[in-house]
Amino acid sequence: MSLRLAHALEFGVVPPLAGPMLAINAYRSADIAALPQGGLQVQQGDYMAHAALVAAGYAVAPQVEGRFAGALVLAAQNREQNFGHLAQAVSMVEPGGIVLLDGAKSAGIDALARSLKVAGLAVETHAKAHGKLVWFHRPETLPETFSEWAGLAGMQENAAGFITAPGMFSHAKPDAGSAFLAAFLPENLTGSVADFGAGWGWLSAEILARNPSLDDLHLVEADHAALTAARRNISDGRARFHWGDATQNTGPARFGTIIMNPPFHRQGATNPDLGRDFITSAASQLAPTGQLYMVANRQLPYEATLAGLFGEVNTLAQSGVYKVIHAARPKRRGK
Repeated sequence: MSLRLAHALEFGVVPPLAGPMLAINAYRSADIAALPQGGLQVQQGDYMAHAALVAAGYAVAPQVEGRFAGALVLAAQNREQNFGHLAQAVSMVEPGGIVLLDGAKSAGIDALARSLKVAGLAVETHAKAHGKLVWFHRPETLPETFSEWAGLAGMQENAAGFITAPGMFSHAKPDAGSAFLAAFLPENLTGSVADFGAGWGWLSAEILARNPSLDDLHLVEADHAALTAARRNISDGRARFHWGDATQNTGPARFGTIIMNPPFHRQGATNPDLGRDFITSAASQLAPTGQLYMVANRQLPYEATLAGLFGEVNTLAQSGVYKVIHAARPKRRGK
């Protein structure tokens, strides 16, 4: 996405950028390479992208505060989340400062540009590489539209009574795959249990409610906002919250049970390797007698990976869309 901004700056389409800048939703160094680097702050709550940007030397936080000369918003796939990011950007940019929005057509960039124009802003655009760079100068008085957008994108109660926000996985209601998995989970779990990819906490809440004898439940989630929501949704003292990458072994702890509904999309692209990485990580973090319960879409080919990592693999249930798999006796390397 930085190609559009770099091109616009090179040819003078966009005014020169100067002063401290805010970047929202950048995933790669290339997304923000064209911005002035002095005073640049990046807001990114995805754990893996956050870690990569920190490693590249950027100042990164899940939630940025302060005032800036300008801001760049990288469009996400969720419309309300984009509205929220724009509302945040204009609230943090000084009057007269520039606000840029960069996105592909698939992210609804044309509709976002129209919405900004309807709000009364003097919007300019630069089309390139199947997308657009949109920009405007922050007015002294902000249109009421931005307050409305902030409300649309904020934390609110969903259909199941849980606090979520647009942009989180299945934010409007519990995911059907997780609900299918929950129906086949045991109710006699003990010891330490983990929920890999816990999201905003619905499945973890079910596990805690159904298993009064388990010692603790570790929620591992890469989306900082979703984990923040999970903290609000779960008051059970046995819950432990971890912002991190479930595909990485985070320590020597050995869980008795790991439960998961692994993702198979990354930034809108299908990637079944994500599920395989979740399975590999789970096998490495289970006790020798540990067990894994997982749900997946029926067509995803995880069985070979499971068979290579566990001594016992069984399909507990299948629907027209999902399958629930139980695996036990994780194999140790070299054995």
